[in-house]
Amino acid sequence: MDAASRRNILVAVAVVDRGGDPVQQDLMDGAPAGGVAIAQAVAGAAALFNCPSGSLGARFDPADAGAVATLVVPPVLGVPGGLPVRDGDQVVAGLGVGGGGPALCADIAQAALDAT
Repeated sequence: MDAASRRNILVAVAVVDRGGDPVQQDLMDGAPAGGVAIAQAVAGAAALFNCPSGSLGARFDPADAGAVATLVVPPVLGVPGGLPVRDGDQVVAGLGVGGGGPALCADIAQAALDAT
């Protein structure tokens, strides 16, 4: 949230466990409520597939990339904004940011991970 505030952007932030189930979500005052769903979906993609959500499409045939969301119970979204959270080599969670442009959300997520 600090990284978003410094950039003057209103976002939602979500953390999911490594199975994609919600652990925490926060919505900045005035941020679009839809950002929560986006944050959860990009966090889920990062946690479930052990990669930044923006690179998820590259892991699948382009014709099948959109179908990934229908195959996984927790929502997943293959756009930038979600990052896997690791403890050593193990993915332990996913962090997602939504509500701004995807590239900006990815930068905010990375800044949050770098701050920890």
